[in-house]
Order: sequence, then structure tokens, then C-alpha cells
Amino acid sequence: MMLYFNVLAAVVWAYVHIATWQWKVVVWPPPILPAMTTPLLFYVWLLLEPIRLLLGYVGNLSERVAWLMPFWVLTIFPQLLVHIYFVFIQDLIAWVVLPIEQVMSVAFIVLYLFELGVGYVGELLGVTVGLSYANP
Repeated sequence: MMLYFNVLAAVVWAYVHIATWQWKVVVWPPPILPAMTTPLLFYVWLLLEPIRLLLGYVGNLSERVAWLMPFWVLTIFPQLLVHIYFVFIQDLIAWVVLPIEQVMSVAFIVLYLFELGVGYVGELLGVTVGLSYANP
């Protein structure tokens, strides 16, 4: 269920990020550092998020750890780090950060941490249940 909400949130976040970026560039000319890093990190996120969600969806349906492990790795790096950049670091490099950007990225950080926590507990339960069935 979290993956379903993550897909919807990703589409909304991508649209809002593109719209706010275009508006901010017109109103406030960006310094060179945010002008290079922000679009680069957004495109990395945009490229890897569908792959990450697909790995999580297929791994969840087939209950295969081989599909869920790349989902976990892509959740931690770079997706979580990209949103940490948009919440904390973009503000430190002295450019305008709108509250809507921070709120949406914090929501993604919470969602990612929740996915990681549920996945970790699920793996622990799966391993213990699997071991109890393996040794009758």
C-alpha cells in the first residue's frame, strides 16, 4: 500500500518541483551551485524512482529478496539523500527554498523511512518464520 501512495506522491512531487523550479529561476536568478546541483539531483531522482518502485512492487508480489534488496539500496541511496538535500542543504547554499518544497520532501523522507522500517521488520519476521518452517 505504501508503494501505491509513493507512486502518487512521486508524480505530484515531480510536477510541483518542476513548476516551482521554473518559477524560482524566473523570479530569482540562481547562483551557479544550485543551478547545477538541483536539476542534476532531480533528474537522478526522476530516473531512479520508477526503477525503485518497480523493484519494490515486483519483489513484494513475488516475495523475493533478490528484488527487494535493490529496492532497499535505491531507497537509501540516492533517493533519501536527494530529499535530504532538498530539505536541508539547498537552504544552506544560499538560495530561495519555498515551504512547499520542504514540506513535500519531508513527507518523502518520512515515507522512505517508514518503507525501510516496515521492510526491515518484514525481513526479520520472514527470516524467523522461514527458519521455524525449515526445522520441523
